[in-house]
Amino acid sequence: MKKQFLTALFFVASLTGVFAQKNQNGLGDKQPGKEKIKSLYIAFITQELNLTETEAEKFWPIHHQYNEDLMNARKTPQTVLEKEEASLNTKKKYNDKFIKVLGAEKTNLFFIKDNEFRKKMVEKLKKQRLKKMEEKKGKGK
Repeated sequence: MKKQFLTALFFVASLTGVFAQKNQNGLGDKQPGKEKIKSLYIAFITQELNLTETEAEKFWPIHHQYNEDLMNARKTPQTVLEKEEASLNTKKKYNDKFIKVLGAEKTNLFFIKDNEFRKKMVEKLKKQRLKKMEEKKGKGK
């Protein structure tokens, strides 16, 4: 367990530079929450999949490209159905790449845990927004 945590921590630290994006004036990403979420995601997936150091070294670069392709696929089409289709096609494309690194069982688990993490984050963001709205209403009275 300690080795898994250290592996996750190592990758969080090493990939922070990979994920860091500069804005047009070169000052860096102005959304520190985004980096925190990425770090939590990496740690969550690494732990839930029980990734070995070797698997993690191969998996995360492929995942980074997968994530970029998935975001691009969701931006390009116009209709909801086209967006879903493009997203599914991207997942199918990367499924084989993930299987080569993780095997079929861990790849399936990855897609389950990825979805689980995203749902948890959406719920958490909804709760935060509701809390902020309630606080604004309380101040307005």
